[in-house]
Amino acid sequence: MRLLIDGREVPIPEGVAPKVGAILKFAEEESWRKGRVVIAVKVNGVSIPYNEEPEWEEVPSFLVETIEVGTMPLNDLVAEVARDLPKRAREFISWLEGALSLLKEGDPSEGMRRLSKSLEFAEWILLASWAVGRWILGGEVHKPVEHSLSRLMELVGGEEGEALRALEGEILPLLRRWAEVVEGALSRGGTKP
Repeated sequence: MRLLIDGREVPIPEGVAPKVGAILKFAEEESWRKGRVVIAVKVNGVSIPYNEEPEWEEVPSFLVETIEVGTMPLNDLVAEVARDLPKRAREFISWLEGALSLLKEGDPSEGMRRLSKSLEFAEWILLASWAVGRWILGGEVHKPVEHSLSRLMELVGGEEGEALRALEGEILPLLRRWAEVVEGALSRGGTKP
């Protein structure tokens, strides 16, 4: 079994379990140590989407000829995320405003469905704001998003009136202010908000 990281063969230490998942974890740690992040994985020449990697975790390595891992510099990835963050934040806020509008206008089941679906956006926004805060802005700019995400999780499947009040009075004002501060800081070249 061969492990290739960015086209270069890397020996697998004896302490790594002979399973695809353990080898991928080793490759991730090895890349991270060099300031790089894994962005693509191929097993026997076939690309493995990130969400399918868990299915490969327990596969014994003797069933695999090659694992290829593609990486990129962490700084490049964070810069790419930072360019996307303001736009994605506006889309996320707009999505939540749509949920609020549906809750107010008498289609509460669709409003709650939309609120539930917003969790898919929220995770990316949270990770992106954490990375941008950590590597570009030098602060914990993800805290308002983290709070909003935990509130959204509490609201999903809950009472519609409570969701309406929380969105209108707490979550949306907090996220709007957060987006304004982060976008302003990024437009100034990454100075601390």
